[in-house]
Amino acid sequence: MSILSAISKIGFQKSSSSSNNFFNAGQGSMTGQGFNKIALSTTISANHSSTINVPNTSVQATTQANAVVDA
Repeated sequence: MSILSAISKIGFQKSSSSSNNFFNAGQGSMTGQGFNKIALSTTISANHSSTINVPNTSVQATTQANAVVDA
């Protein structure tokens, strides 16, 4: 699994544009070019959690996904 696919599977694409710019040096899309500017020993960590609460029901679902990728 590549780094980009690992991050996309946990919803990292839903992050703000400022977060994307960190990886892409202002390109505005996740192309992976920005990863070349990060030291190989750097650990990239992305967290995404969401809580779904449906009104007027007793159903509540919480999901959380964590990924730590050594670049």
